[in-house]
Amino acid sequence: APSASQPFRFTYFGSGLNIAGASPTLTLPSGTIKPLPTSGSDISYADSAASAAALDQVYGTGNYTFSLPVFGVSLSAKTVFGADAYPAIPQVNNYAGAQTIDPDQEFILKVAPFTAAHGDDYMSIVIRDSFGNDVYSDYFHDNSTTDIAIGPQTLGLGNTYTGELSFNRLAARQSADSTLQLAAIFSSVTTFTLVATGNQTVDTTPPLLTQAYPTNGGAILVPQSAILFQFNEAMDVTRQALSLTATQNGVPATLSPDKLTFMWSADHTTFICNYALTSGGWPKGLSIHWTLNANLGAANAMRDQSGNLLGTVSGQFYTTGATQTGCDSTDPTESSSFGFLKLANHLQTGAGVAGNDPTNAAFLSAFNRIPDSPGRAALEFPADPAPKPHQLKFFGANLAGEFLIVPFNSQAELDAAYPAGQYDFQLRDKVAPITVLEHVVLNLTADPYPLAPHFANYAAAQGIDTNTDFSLNWDAFAGAIANNAGISLTVEDDQGKTVLSLPDSCDNKPLAVTDTHAVIPKGLLAAGKTYMATLSFLHLNDSGKLMPGTSSKGIAAVGQSTRMTLKAGGGLVATAPRFRSFSIDASGNFVISVECTTGIPLHLEGTAALGTAFNVPLLTTNPPVSPLTITLPATPGPIGFLRARSE
Repeated sequence: APSASQPFRFTYFGSGLNIAGASPTLTLPSGTIKPLPTSGSDISYADSAASAAALDQVYGTGNYTFSLPVFGVSLSAKTVFGADAYPAIPQVNNYAGAQTIDPDQEFILKVAPFTAAHGDDYMSIVIRDSFGNDVYSDYFHDNSTTDIAIGPQTLGLGNTYTGELSFNRLAARQSADSTLQLAAIFSSVTTFTLVATGNQTVDTTPPLLTQAYPTNGGAILVPQSAILFQFNEAMDVTRQALSLTATQNGVPATLSPDKLTFMWSADHTTFICNYALTSGGWPKGLSIHWTLNANLGAANAMRDQSGNLLGTVSGQFYTTGATQTGCDSTDPTESSSFGFLKLANHLQTGAGVAGNDPTNAAFLSAFNRIPDSPGRAALEFPADPAPKPHQLKFFGANLAGEFLIVPFNSQAELDAAYPAGQYDFQLRDKVAPITVLEHVVLNLTADPYPLAPHFANYAAAQGIDTNTDFSLNWDAFAGAIANNAGISLTVEDDQGKTVLSLPDSCDNKPLAVTDTHAVIPKGLLAAGKTYMATLSFLHLNDSGKLMPGTSSKGIAAVGQSTRMTLKAGGGLVATAPRFRSFSIDASGNFVISVECTTGIPLHLEGTAALGTAFNVPLLTTNPPVSPLTITLPATPGPIGFLRARSE
């Protein structure tokens, strides 16, 4: 049935288009200019009407032009909306079933196919929770699709969700004279509810252990790691029948029961066991045998929420025999396993004060390096009891952990997006991310940022003798107190590989907040190579809080960093130039920033098209600094492609 109110909508969206200071607009066929609201780097606009005719009165057929004025020029995109061409109305064929979904089982949403679809048409679906957060979304270009699989644990028991099923018809693409891409789309959207009521039948099936960590025969590498047991359904959390026996070199060893701590995940499907969290974790060099439900008749025998007993199951794991020395750091910036930092960044190109970093002015950096983290990291702010809706940011993962990096054009933009307040650092279920397993509230106060670091021996750092130790010096961290400040130094080569990182307690290389220099040992830098040193000063707003169920500590901080090139002597060797930024100034001139090797001629060349020779000489210079800013005049006109090369 038609939506009860304002069922017809006009929406504009542009991802990653907005630039600070720009005022994007959309010009309608009538000549009306609509200012487009912005949020960070995104642009969005929406309007609605009670009928298609009412919508067409404002948003009729004809030309639509998006404009983005930047640095004295206007980037644009143009397209044409033709007469109304809405696709068929999407239909959910098993609506009743969607009102009684068992969230522990896969649910197949049955939908009518996208009839009369054209080649570029597509079907899409999004499911949102009561706070407006997306919990599931997908696109289907095979328009004969009738089955959409919603995996187990996607929905939470007892919750109601809103689904939007859309048929989307591509009406037109951008015109040939556009500098940006713009497409016109007609969409028909059906909104419906989904309710996770659970299985209404009597459960008589015993639960199963689906995964254990470490795996059978595996090893714990970090003593403070938890052992985990994951089940195929929610369990009775009052039952904790786990027994452990240990041997060392074939001789029985003792595990103290009073050092064992147990907990369940928020969805009651994962049983978590830690040992001696406050005194070093699991003993090293042990072979540990575990058994769940060794005695099925015991009062604490594990069972599911319907009372079905888990069968007896067992396995074995090992703790490593290596002994770490000097790795228990007292520096909160080094010992923290999770948290977030707000950093304003600077670039020092001489002996004077460092200027704002033109390519990396400010950013938020959040991280999760909790060993064997039981969940997926997310940052929610402001935290309760602030009114909803909250902002929720999920982290990306790589081999080093989970990270969230959000860049900004200035410190002011960073502070506006991430103001002082409470930030809820969460570990969410990896299968059902709406479920919070554990969380810690970190407080970000309005404490001022520290002063930007300043390297004191810039000139000496541009000709380092690799055969002797080199002292890299900086001005003192003003106002630093050990328990509310942090300092770090990294040195990276021209490939981005870290060759030095301080402090490093595992290698007995401390760095106190009162230090004003660090030694770069001889032989660490390669002769003729250029490196980048980054020094950061931090004010700690919150530190030392433990994530429940782990021995990991959190941190919240604001800081400033300064980076500077280091050049190793032994003869100048050119590295490949790298374009760092492009912009257009108020006069229409083209402004380019190039990373290059100082003292070695740099050539900037152009060509009209790829595949042809770069035979248009634009500039030859001997760069005194790197990065080098180059300004090309607006006339005689743009070159299709540029390259920079060093001799």
